[in-house]
Amino acid sequence: MKTLTLALAALLTAPAVLADDSQPANMEMPAPDHALIEADVFGETGTMLGQVSQVELAEDGTVAALIVETSGATDAEIRQVRIIADDFRLDDLELGWRVSANFTAEEFAALPDFVPTGDDANAETGSDS
Repeated sequence: MKTLTLALAALLTAPAVLADDSQPANMEMPAPDHALIEADVFGETGTMLGQVSQVELAEDGTVAALIVETSGATDAEIRQVRIIADDFRLDDLELGWRVSANFTAEEFAALPDFVPTGDDANAETGSDS
């Protein structure tokens, strides 16, 4: 799976096509991946699970997966979790994107930590470095 660097992602500024209500938004349209950085991620019961720290794009430009930064067992512990497109929905709100994940807080906490590989080093992170 290819990821985009911030410089390349900045070129993807074409307006998004509105999704048909019968299809999940992330399957119907390519989302502006850089706009998803720092978007809040909520669980099935409305509990905030974390914030998007990286976006993985599929070959066709649609969002394939999100890396979510969340607190660990202690407030000082920060961990990252990878969720694939089948496990979340993107909602385009007036003030930005909202990610609705198909997990309870307990299920999300039980997901394995995301461990970056060589390909992930170029993932969209929202920083200039």
